[in-house]
Amino acid sequence: MDAAFSTFESGSGFTLNTFVGGSFFLIPNVSSDAEAGADGRVLIGQFTTDGVVSLTVNLQWDDVDTNTSNSQGVSISFPFVAVSGCTSASADNYDSSAT
Repeated sequence: MDAAFSTFESGSGFTLNTFVGGSFFLIPNVSSDAEAGADGRVLIGQFTTDGVVSLTVNLQWDDVDTNTSNSQGVSISFPFVAVSGCTSASADNYDSSAT
């Protein structure tokens, strides 16, 4: 993923659409990003787009007893939203005409 990260760091987007795709590893007890919070949740990505984000991921993780689990072919898609800005009524920039 070196080329993809270089492209991203220079301010552009990237696409990984080969059979192999890309890999990103976090090692427990080395990076706090690799461990779930008290709620058991782990952030796997943050995406900014002016279109559609579509990805399929394979996930592998170890529990506290070092038992390995896998989920393969998890598809996530974020379609284009025609309404610009945040649509949460509790947000400071909420536009009631957008809903």
